[in-house]
Amino acid sequence: MRKCPKCGHKNDNDAKYCSNCREKLVADRHSEKKEENKLKKFMPYLLITFCVAIAVVIFFFFSGNNTSKTTTKVTSRIEKKSSSASTEDKPKKSNSSIKMTSSSEESEKLIVKDLTPEQTAAAIIYYGSKKTMSDRNVWEPLYVSTEPININITKKITSNLEKPGQNVRYAATNATDESKKTAYSGKQYIAPSYTIDPDNTINYYDPRTLDENFDNISAVESVNLKDIVEYINEQHAVTEVDALSKRISIQDNRSEGDGNEITDSDLTNDRLLCEILIFYAISNYKEFKVLDQASKDSYLNVLTDDDYRTLKVADEQNRNTFVIAYIPKVNGQVVNMYTFGSLNADHQVDLVTSGMTPVDRSEIVKYVNQAGGKRVLKDMKLSITDN
Repeated sequence: MRKCPKCGHKNDNDAKYCSNCREKLVADRHSEKKEENKLKKFMPYLLITFCVAIAVVIFFFFSGNNTSKTTTKVTSRIEKKSSSASTEDKPKKSNSSIKMTSSSEESEKLIVKDLTPEQTAAAIIYYGSKKTMSDRNVWEPLYVSTEPININITKKITSNLEKPGQNVRYAATNATDESKKTAYSGKQYIAPSYTIDPDNTINYYDPRTLDENFDNISAVESVNLKDIVEYINEQHAVTEVDALSKRISIQDNRSEGDGNEITDSDLTNDRLLCEILIFYAISNYKEFKVLDQASKDSYLNVLTDDDYRTLKVADEQNRNTFVIAYIPKVNGQVVNMYTFGSLNADHQVDLVTSGMTPVDRSEIVKYVNQAGGKRVLKDMKLSITDN
């Protein structure tokens, strides 16, 4: 308190004038010194108290923080254990759900890259049965039938196709009896067929056009496999195609060759046998060479007996007649040989074979195969008449 030197009134310490008489107050140096001494006396205690207070605050702060971290760690561990325990029960349900979804999706649509060979064939047959590709749907009977389907992979009748794919033809037949199958395919697999290009384009062929004597056989339709699969998915026909694929078996017959090679079974074809014998004669005997150009320019007239044991080939342009005769036996043994000759003016046969020796049929067939097989016989024109 400040005491007024004039009226003695006590004023506040920070008052500059006496609130009673308005006398200017003069600082009391003695009291100020007293106050200063008091402050100096208590200052060490204040500093100590202040430091202790700060230390206490710091101690409790770090102590509380560590406790919080410990609690958090413990809580985290508990939560992890709880989470781990709860997820142990979930995977089984989750996996089951995923499998069901995946299975459901797979059953709803086909994917080209995932197709098995049987599914690919089934997709091609299904598409062919649903599309009008010619005046007769040759694929529908395969689809509607309940019989097993054989997909015969063959090299036969591929070189004369307009679109041979990769020089492999896939012929589909549902004949279950072996004799029926043989009669139906004629050993050449004459059946609804398709080829596959490197880009997965499918070329459909009508069996009525498949003939080894035809050239540049046209495909009925060409469509990419992805478009076939897209069509099936749009028709929601995956179940039908999957069922069809279960009836299909794939048979790789490529080891049989491309069909140009002449085999013993081919010799039952009378026309083919005539072509083989005449080709051999033209190639090996100078007397027969006059028939070469004649067989390409016009038809050679061939007169034969019922069992094709004797062939008479007429060269009308040069008025020559040639004879090819079958010799079944020599000294009572089966030999399957042929002699070659020409008719003279006396209607006698002048043999042209070397040393009058007949030629074994197997040697004749071997020669023609080495020359190119059936392919070299394609241009030969014969008019055959049974005597």
